[in-house]
Amino acid sequence: MSTPISQDTINKALWGAYDTSRGTISADTYKEEHGNEPELIAEMMNAIGKFMGATDMPVLLMYANPGLVVPPKAVGWYINKIQKLETAFLGQGLHFIQEDQPEAIGRALADWMRRH
Repeated sequence: MSTPISQDTINKALWGAYDTSRGTISADTYKEEHGNEPELIAEMMNAIGKFMGATDMPVLLMYANPGLVVPPKAVGWYINKIQKLETAFLGQGLHFIQEDQPEAIGRALADWMRRH
């Protein structure tokens, strides 16, 4: 039986992941730089979700392990939601996978573009 995870626990884990080579970014600093407009963000995410679920364009989803934005466990969800989705596992990485796996990203993108 699984125990529900509180939003506070999730938030602490996510903000803790920002402790990178750039230094720790706090929620307050992020809000100062990017604003705190949850309704707008929710509206944008819903619009993106509707578009991605309806588009017949080819889509490439790159992900890493353990991943932060798209962990490997989440890939199946995207596969079920996006019609022409292709996935590319890049290797080890967190949030800034372009810094962790630049060559793998280049190879995956070049291969995908060659086929589309």
